[in-house]
Amino acid sequence: MGDFFIGETNFGVEPKQSRFDLKKASDGRLLLTIEVHGKEKLYKEVTADENSEWSWTLYPPYFYLRDYPVAEQTKGTERQLRLKPEDADNFDVALYLMEHNNVEGVTIKVNDHRIEISGHVDLMGEPRELRISWDK
Repeated sequence: MGDFFIGETNFGVEPKQSRFDLKKASDGRLLLTIEVHGKEKLYKEVTADENSEWSWTLYPPYFYLRDYPVAEQTKGTERQLRLKPEDADNFDVALYLMEHNNVEGVTIKVNDHRIEISGHVDLMGEPRELRISWDK
């Protein structure tokens, strides 16, 4: 299934909508793209109570990072990346939950079959811990 935590709430991972892959760009660079969607069923359980801290939302969270250049490496080995503060301005990266929310301090571990993401997200001025782990 996978875990998609914001703070202490686990939204799970919707595997049919989520993906991560490495592809060669036309200029030869290797680019990482990540799109992880929270699971609709878990989201509905979390928001069923109108007093839930997530009752203001309409759909599960969605983390994305698109076309982020990474170093070449032997297939099957794990890569560990730490996004720099300026990456938010230079790349398409955020947590979407009712709006595009900035992420910071993001560390990514990725191999051919598993991804782990940790960092923080600013939701309406309140920093929250972000943790995602998912096996394809």
